[in-house]
Amino acid sequence: MKGDSRGFVALVSVLIISAVAGLLVFGTAERSSDQAKIIQAHDISSNAYFLAHACVEEALRKINLSPGGTSPTNLTLATGSCSAVTVRAGSRYTIISQSTVSGFVKTFGVVANRMGGGRMAITSWADQ
Repeated sequence: MKGDSRGFVALVSVLIISAVAGLLVFGTAERSSDQAKIIQAHDISSNAYFLAHACVEEALRKINLSPGGTSPTNLTLATGSCSAVTVRAGSRYTIISQSTVSGFVKTFGVVANRMGGGRMAITSWADQ
C-alpha cells in the first residue's frame, strides 16, 4: 500500500508542476503577442508620420518650383498615401498634410513664407 501512495503523490506532483509550467508558457506567449502588436502599431504610426512629412516636403518643393501655384499634393507609396493642400496668402503659404497608413492617420499644419532667391522660411510646423 505504501508504494501505491508514493506513486500517487508523484503523479499528482507532476500534474501540478506541468499545469503551472503550462500557465507560465501561455502567459509568456500571450505577453509576447501583445508586445508584437505594440511594436507593429508603433511602426505603422511612424510610417504615417514620415509619409505626412514627405507630403509637406513635396508641397514645399512644388511651391519653390511654381510660387504662384497651390496645386494639391498626393503621394502613394507601398505603405500608404498622403495628401497636402496648400493655401496662399501673398508670400505666406499654409500647408495641411495628412497621411493614412493601415488605419493610422497623421496630420501636420505648416506655415511657410517665400523669401527672395527661392528660399522658404518655415514659421510654424505643428502636429494636428
